[in-house]
Amino acid sequence: MNNYGFTDMLKTCPKEYSDAFLPPPITPFEYDPKKFIIGKNINGEHAVLNAKDAFRACIIARTGTGKTFLIRRGLDQAYRAKWKIAILPDAKNEYRSSMKPVQSKFRNKLPDGDFPRGLKMKIFRPLFFNKVDNGKIPKDNERVSLELKDLTTEEFQKLCNFDTLSDKQRVDFDSLIRLMSENDVNDVEQIKAICTENNFTKLWQRLEFLETCGLFDSRFRVNPVDVLNEGNVLVLNYEKFGQLDLRNNSMDQIFLAVWLRWITDAKKAGKLDDLLIINDETARWVPNNGNPVCKKIILESVDVDRAGGISWWFGIQRTDSVPKSLLQQCKYKFLPYNVKRELFISTMQEEMIITDMVRNKKKAMRLYDKLQKKFRWLMIDGDGVKENKLVFMDVYPPTSAHMETKSAF
Repeated sequence: MNNYGFTDMLKTCPKEYSDAFLPPPITPFEYDPKKFIIGKNINGEHAVLNAKDAFRACIIARTGTGKTFLIRRGLDQAYRAKWKIAILPDAKNEYRSSMKPVQSKFRNKLPDGDFPRGLKMKIFRPLFFNKVDNGKIPKDNERVSLELKDLTTEEFQKLCNFDTLSDKQRVDFDSLIRLMSENDVNDVEQIKAICTENNFTKLWQRLEFLETCGLFDSRFRVNPVDVLNEGNVLVLNYEKFGQLDLRNNSMDQIFLAVWLRWITDAKKAGKLDDLLIINDETARWVPNNGNPVCKKIILESVDVDRAGGISWWFGIQRTDSVPKSLLQQCKYKFLPYNVKRELFISTMQEEMIITDMVRNKKKAMRLYDKLQKKFRWLMIDGDGVKENKLVFMDVYPPTSAHMETKSAF
């Protein structure tokens, strides 16, 4: 008799027998677009991130703390609840593992009714990484580029390091911009021709990198909004961005700025559903010191786009590496089990949970000790009051695969 026959037979038996042999029915896990179940608190209850309104969240943690594991759990929840997800950028090319179901060793820790499955993804590798990649595109990636017309004047100025030009070169640059507009210039060869015809020789010497930088190639132009609306998790692979030759330009920041502008504009125009943007290594794109063009776009979106349904999840290693205003906008903050005590205490003080370290030292140590379990996280909910802001939790696994070693993927 097969298992199905045995099960059918039990259904006809008295209830006390069927209760003894049949497992209890499992209620399917509910993916709620208004709340993401991301872990289990120390009382054994679900730890929930409230997504009824657009939110800002940040993880403050060093490498090796399980940061991506936590983000993936939230990502999978959002995706299954029909959110649009953009990972801008993936600084280590590690999210591609999410195309597969989560590994077997994590599955028994999934909440009841949840089950392993991969995500539908599109991963793009900008053409300007070609030299870093030795001409070989990474596995599961697609090439991508821009067209000259995609850049605003400010972005083009930033790309060309306008601030470092001589007075004569700046005058010529302004003339170049005017001529480009009047003649609907749309490629680098036309810029070169204008510089030659108008004797902008010194200026062209500064701009000739445009011919070979890899930022512009109409063959690989992709609209990220279309990719999102096709049901894909959109990933921009920036692995090895530290190896780019950026002495004379800032291609990585320019490209990110253009895609962010397109996506946020589309969301505000009603062309995208609920949107979550994951921004890893945020200090590179929104540094405390320096003003890349992508910083302006991100800070403006964080500040004013909450009503437009755009949520942000940031990954940073040090609080002083990003503007304080960014941290203040984050409703949710996550600290890992191995957070430095000084950072933990300062965060408790900023959240008004600890107001006086002389009188509240025991309270501070009690809270810190609650976090001392490997891979435990503290979620701070800015809408809470005093200690009710704090949720100590063990994160549920993602339903998609977590990259532990690249060789496995």
